Amino acid sequence: MLRHSLFSIFLIFTAMSFLAGGPWLWLGFGFLLLGAVTFDIFLPDDLTSHADSKPWLMNTFLFLTLPLLYLNILAFNWQIADGDFLAIGSNLQSLFGIDVLTAKLLRSGPQTFGAYYSLGLLIAAAGTTVAHELVHRTWDKKSLITGRWLLALSGDTSFSIEHVYGHHANVATMKDPASARRGESFWTFFPRSTIGSFLGASNSQ
Repeated sequence: MLRHSLFSIFLIFTAMSFLAGGPWLWLGFGFLLLGAVTFDIFLPDDLTSHADSKPWLMNTFLFLTLPLLYLNILAFNWQIADGDFLAIGSNLQSLFGIDVLTAKLLRSGPQTFGAYYSLGLLIAAAGTTVAHELVHRTWDKKSLITGRWLLALSGDTSFSIEHVYGHHANVATMKDPASARRGESFWTFFPRSTIGSFLGASNSQ
């Protein structure tokens, strides 16, 4: 069961990488794009039973995603913005002797690029995936709220309405904007799906 804690642990490391600066700003991007994809391709499928899993522990890992992602956003913004917000850099230096302020001042353009890509992939891989699970729990208010706060990071809270009440009811029919038409190109599907999902969520209110 503890292997399901790995992404939570990874989010702690990425928050630290945003503070550390330098090449570490590519950590999230590098692991998710290269590590996770490579592992998915070459590692065997997980066919083990989850019958003995403890639901409270599994749910803990899910709900930890929200504060850990916002911790990453705080660390990212500290790294990108001018100054030393909340004296984070000076406190780290006085407590642990780590000079993150110098690394921040010397941050290069490619390193900044890596920070943006890392945060974007974290929001997509962690936030959207976990939110997808939580917004299905329509009987549990705390799951819905947590899922919507996670979706807010990608500007897609309408997903919690359209996906559950629209897509699941109309999947693979002409009424479903999330189902591609036979022979439809990506460039046609993308705007139709995006606009249709927003409209579907509005009409479901």
